[in-house]
Formats: sequence, structure tokens, C-alpha cells
Amino acid sequence: MQEISMKPTARIYDFSELQKKKRQRELREKRPFFITGVVLIISLLCISFFLYFGDSVVEAQEPTTDIQYKVVEIKAGDSLWSIAKENMSDELNHSGFTDIYQYINEIKKCNNMKSNQINAGCYLMVPYYK
Repeated sequence: MQEISMKPTARIYDFSELQKKKRQRELREKRPFFITGVVLIISLLCISFFLYFGDSVVEAQEPTTDIQYKVVEIKAGDSLWSIAKENMSDELNHSGFTDIYQYINEIKKCNNMKSNQINAGCYLMVPYYK
């Protein structure tokens, strides 16, 4: 009998490596489209956010008239309370201040004061609105 040789004639390929390389190549080809899609989605979200919330601007309540200042000399016995009370009832002052504490704080803010202490002979700027 003839001896049959069992030499491998065909080479066995590892198809898993080929599939990995093919998948990597496909991902590289799709990457620009993915990045473009992500940028487009983020842009659309930003535009819709600004369109939705852009009109809801909160406006502070401001006096309807221009603010003016007058200078008041502090006399002996004056306090911020008495100066505020005198100038709040002034006919020139249409500021809308209904609370004297609020007006005193406005006077302190205008004069960059940290305390309520005032001295006779000094001057204060007192706000009023036309």
C-alpha cells in the first residue's frame, strides 16, 4: 500500500485578527462623521437653550426717574435717622422709599459709610429722585 502523506497543504488563518483590523478601519472611517454629529447636537442644544431662556431676562426694579444728590451739612444733634426723616418727607424726593431704614442704608451706601456715626460740621450726600 501506498503511504499517504498528511502534510498540510493549506494554511490556517486567524480570522479574528482580520476582523479586528477591519473593525478598527471602519471606526477610523466613521470617526469624522461621529465628531461632526456630536458638534451638531451640542450646537443645536445651545441654540435651543438660548432661544428658550433668552427672553426671560430679569430686570431690577429701578426708580422711574433719575437719581440726584444734594449735600447736607451735619449739625450738632443730627443723626442719620433725623436727616433721613427730614429728606424723605422733602417734596423733591419722590424716591418711593416707604421704609426709613431702607433710605438710611441708601444714604450710607452713597457716602460709603460702614457705621451710623456722623460728626457735626461734616457733609453728607443725600439721594433724591426727580
